[in-house]
Amino acid sequence: MGIDSHNQLKLFDFGSITHCNDEGFSEQVLDDHFALATCIHFIVSGVDPIAKANSYAKVQQVLSTLKGGQGIVDEAARDL
Repeated sequence: MGIDSHNQLKLFDFGSITHCNDEGFSEQVLDDHFALATCIHFIVSGVDPIAKANSYAKVQQVLSTLKGGQGIVDEAARDL
């Protein structure tokens, strides 16, 4: 759970509600770890890597860049 800049409650879901024997479970866990890491980076640094994305395609591009290890890690989150 979180609170946005307008003090509105937000719920976060990283999607791992599938059974460990289900097809694609390992990939889902990796995706969830990525989403959690991105969330923790935002909480620690205040930097939202997709805040300036103005389309779904741009969001996908930013996420692909981050998943490829090419994102910028803010100094406040560097130790993580």
